[in-house]
Amino acid sequence: MKAKITKEKLVFVIDKLSFFVSHRYQLAKFLSSRYEIYVVSENDLDKKIYDEISSKINLIDFPSRNDENKLRIIQYVIKLRKQIIHIAPSYIFFITLEKSTIGILACMGIKDIKSFLFITGIGETFRLKTIKSRLVLIICKILFSFIKSNDRFEVIFQNDSNLNFFKNNRLIDNGKIIKGSSIDEDKFSNKNKQSNGITTFIFSGRLVYAKGIDELVNAVEDLSKLYDNFIVNICGNYDIKDPDKISEELFNRLLQNRFINYKGLIDHEDMHIQLCKADVFILPSYGEGLPVSALEAMKMQLPLIMTNVSGCKECVIDSVNGFLIPRSDHNKLREAMEFFINNNQQIEIMGKMSEEIFYKEFSKDRVLKQYLELLN
Repeated sequence: MKAKITKEKLVFVIDKLSFFVSHRYQLAKFLSSRYEIYVVSENDLDKKIYDEISSKINLIDFPSRNDENKLRIIQYVIKLRKQIIHIAPSYIFFITLEKSTIGILACMGIKDIKSFLFITGIGETFRLKTIKSRLVLIICKILFSFIKSNDRFEVIFQNDSNLNFFKNNRLIDNGKIIKGSSIDEDKFSNKNKQSNGITTFIFSGRLVYAKGIDELVNAVEDLSKLYDNFIVNICGNYDIKDPDKISEELFNRLLQNRFINYKGLIDHEDMHIQLCKADVFILPSYGEGLPVSALEAMKMQLPLIMTNVSGCKECVIDSVNGFLIPRSDHNKLREAMEFFINNNQQIEIMGKMSEEIFYKEFSKDRVLKQYLELLN
């Protein structure tokens, strides 16, 4: 009788399960053939999706840290450390900068665990040059100094800009880049949108200033004075608790504009349906890690309009598969949108180039091979 082979355990520590589903589930499914997968995250999924995923991997409901109270941060770290010791994994993936800093504290002194800190973007915190941002940078320097010579920790980035920021600020000496974590290439296949004379743009992301919503609404308002053969579908959540949320006034302008269709929060399982109805993908963000929504759009043969910032510029070769525009410039955004309104034949040409670039840089085979090399 053959002895049962016990798989090594691999844990994902991530804020929300919905984010795990949209950004890491394909990776977890792939790795589940080699490892026993656990996900430590707050459950914000509906029961049907939760039950489907929990039948394949181990889900541990772990409420997020919702405030900056120092005592609660300490309690969160202690609770997470106990959970990690209980699971006893060989590997841990801490997803996002916040979870990575917490992971350093939670895993300090625990032997026989290899921790990977995935920096999926640095957001606006370090760019704003405020007292708070300086304080956060100092805290990060202290925490990351603990792991500089510790081979049980490894830091992973999604783009060169974030890696160089960490190096230039002496947070790390070395780091690796893995471009994304793969998407469902079968689901996000070639779109079959029939031309109806209306150029359909699509935006997918949270309704916050850092995603460039202000610039997008301003660009649409300008274009609406010149054209009536375009529409912009906006897919994303308006969370009134988000400190970077757009103002109520801007949100109302968005809702009242007849050239904008606000779709609300779209379940990731249905996002490919929205992309099928679109011609051009827009993300005028102030900075990203590597936006999954853009990769999915590329796979669906959509040209892109994105800002020339970290995480976005990795997706676009300017004037080849779309346009790179300056950050916070609604006039340049308007001009890029106007190009596609007036040159519909370029949508198919540039869209095919998007798919070609996707397979060259971000394909599942390429990305998953890098993860296997990381773990081996």
